[in-house]
Amino acid sequence: MTKIDFFALGGIDERGKNCYVLTINGDSYIINFGLSTIPAVKLGVQWMAPDVNWIQNNRSSIKGIFIGTPDTDNAGALEFFANELANVPIYTTDFGASIIATRFVRINKQNIRVMTPMKPEKIGKVFVTPFLIFNQAPRSVGFVFTTDLGCVVYVDDFVVSSNRTITFEDEISSLTKITQHKCLALIANCSLAGESIGFTNPKHRVLNFFDKVLSDNQKATIVFGFYDSDYYRALTLISLVILRNRPICIFSKLLWQQIQFLKQKSYFNISKATFITPSDLTKHPNAIIILFESKLLLYDKIIDLLEEDNEFLKSDNSVVVFGENTVAGYERDEANMFDEIAQKDIRFYKIPQDILPTKASNEDHKQLISLLKPEHIIPVGGLYRHLCEYQKMALQCGVSKQQILLLKNGKGVSFEGEKIKQLTKTFNVDHEDHYVSASGFVGEIDNSIVERNMMKTSGVVIANIVYDKQKSTIIKHEFTLNGVVEQTPENQKVINTIIEDSNRNITNLLKSTTTLQHRETMNEIRRSICKLFEKRFDKRPLVIVILVYSSDLTN
Repeated sequence: MTKIDFFALGGIDERGKNCYVLTINGDSYIINFGLSTIPAVKLGVQWMAPDVNWIQNNRSSIKGIFIGTPDTDNAGALEFFANELANVPIYTTDFGASIIATRFVRINKQNIRVMTPMKPEKIGKVFVTPFLIFNQAPRSVGFVFTTDLGCVVYVDDFVVSSNRTITFEDEISSLTKITQHKCLALIANCSLAGESIGFTNPKHRVLNFFDKVLSDNQKATIVFGFYDSDYYRALTLISLVILRNRPICIFSKLLWQQIQFLKQKSYFNISKATFITPSDLTKHPNAIIILFESKLLLYDKIIDLLEEDNEFLKSDNSVVVFGENTVAGYERDEANMFDEIAQKDIRFYKIPQDILPTKASNEDHKQLISLLKPEHIIPVGGLYRHLCEYQKMALQCGVSKQQILLLKNGKGVSFEGEKIKQLTKTFNVDHEDHYVSASGFVGEIDNSIVERNMMKTSGVVIANIVYDKQKSTIIKHEFTLNGVVEQTPENQKVINTIIEDSNRNITNLLKSTTTLQHRETMNEIRRSICKLFEKRFDKRPLVIVILVYSSDLTN
């Protein structure tokens, strides 16, 4: 009898750190192993990683890690846990293999397995078939796991596109050739569900915007800044610059190496490009400079480039273009960057709000659902409100609410039996987030480093809670704040609201998590309080919880 389990170690009710586990008859398939960034922390800890302990404890069952879109959110943790993954195969496309081999130097290159789109490969007890999707990275893929109960389809950010260029090809319309109209479950990244109606195409296209910037500044040196996952926009710009016969200077080893790979594979034509080095910039006053950095570094890199005494950047003949949409959590970094640029009296542009990122809007999602007609849908890759927005969208496709499974990290579902429609139970998996720094994993022995950085940047919250088990209610809940926010009447009103929201969250948690150990319960309470402060004050304070049960007081 076939048994399928699915749960997440990251990527649900959070941004990034995508990591999902699909277990089929005892064989485990890990989809993504990414990081989430912590923008508030500039020193020490910068990322959060999924639970590597689960991987170590279940290593014998793991058949591989599957990376469809090789960016930080999906693959960043590979670098920091190379030892733990020493013999675990990593399945991806040729472009994904090139990215992983280039960016993650600690990974054993012999572990990387290149899959061919639309070609099924037996891995463990099932066939796995990758299919091309169009998003920000060339040759990105989703995966179809074929089982006796039907197919399980995973798809990351995607856009339904008429684009037929080999660099950004799309095979979503061919999915039914793989599934044979038997889709047990669709696991889909929420992307822009609820945020953008209609199709993303053609609202994602940046060609006209870039063309206008180039036309308006034909004699200027132009600096373009892109996130190091957004190959679509960077390559679109390069194609346009080649047509305009302007020199290009790429300030990114990663982008340069991947351009060479794409050229070698005949995925991208740069035969007529004029590439120059930074030392040649003074000879080319109309050059295009491309910065290609992570979210944590791009803003600072742009400012550093402008602050250096570069002869090729003069305020009367220089332009800066920030080629990305605003990302939640980085608004302050972006504003500070634009302020620095303005102070230097340099012209700057930003991607207009009506140009969308290469992520699925409502109609893209609806078309995929209508095509696959899945028995169950599991939205992933976003905050809980994003999952709820995806649910609202899916209901418009005639899908019942019972078919849409809203999960949390560590909570999973099982499918078992001979009938495709049989959903048998939900379950919990012990998991724990890990802090990661630029120097590697920060374990429990180094938690003081994490705490010092959290206190330095966001202060401390001490939560005193007294809980009545018999009445299932909190009878005392006090916050003591140190260095979090200024103690003003306005801030106190917000704090009071946080206490009320926290009261509800903790009460619900204590009611529903009787099976959790005390340590896990305390961790959940800390995360809940920290998220409320992050939402209201853009702070991630160190949270110390003192939880007392009223029965303990009487005893």
